[in-house]
Amino acid sequence: MPFFHLSMQVGVLGMNAPASAVVRRLAGQGIAVSVYARDRAALDAVRREASITTPRGVKAFCQALRPPRTVLLCTSETALVHALAQHVAREDCVVDCVDDDLHTGAQRARLLAARGAQVADVGLFTAPGSDVFGFGLAVGGEEAAFERLRPLAGKLAMGSSSGASEMGVVHAGPAGSGRFLKALQGLLLEGTLAGSQAALKNLAQAPASLAFPLTLASAWTVGAQANARVIELCRQYLALVGGDRAPPCPAVDLARMALATAQAAAGYLGRIQELLRTGGAGA
Repeated sequence: MPFFHLSMQVGVLGMNAPASAVVRRLAGQGIAVSVYARDRAALDAVRREASITTPRGVKAFCQALRPPRTVLLCTSETALVHALAQHVAREDCVVDCVDDDLHTGAQRARLLAARGAQVADVGLFTAPGSDVFGFGLAVGGEEAAFERLRPLAGKLAMGSSSGASEMGVVHAGPAGSGRFLKALQGLLLEGTLAGSQAALKNLAQAPASLAFPLTLASAWTVGAQANARVIELCRQYLALVGGDRAPPCPAVDLARMALATAQAAAGYLGRIQELLRTGGAGA
């Protein structure tokens, strides 16, 4: 039986954007939640809505959790991460929920793993009302870490009010995979929205005779910029998990597909932009 079934206790270190919803969701499922963050105002706001404990300091935070401990890391503050590393021990599990670059996340994982802790990363896919309706979760890490976290993921996931459903939970692949999928989703969404906004702006402001070509040009230009970032992200992730030797898994398969698609699109975008620049001369 996974340890989490027995303890039903979790620590949350830091208060990044989704952390308050995570805390409310877990506390609402009857889980004992201990939270430490430097932002006391944010802590007080959550404490008014959920039954949680708020130790003073990282050492007290870790002591409040029964070993082996499960900690959701929701901050990238170097001082807090290093303080946590001083107090975690073998058999503890640290779940990195920070949205930042792959290399920085890998550095945190190495620091914590050096203390013997299991380390996983989770891409949290949120929406309004996630504290009530649940999250989508992409978990990166070893199979053993994923199995240990499965009960916790079930409590956080979209599904029934009891949290028993695991709809929206996927073991994305090795360490870094959860963070990669969240970053990829963000880039694709950002590129789509930015391209649409640029196109609509030009469509509204340009003279009628130039509205279509300027709108098309702006949309393709923004698309090319987003496409280049997708290519770089996929390359970084594949290098992190072993490149051509990386075994198939949801995140690796998606990265390879997205990279191939983005590289093909890059050539097409280049040709379109050249036609727009030259007016089709020489086509």
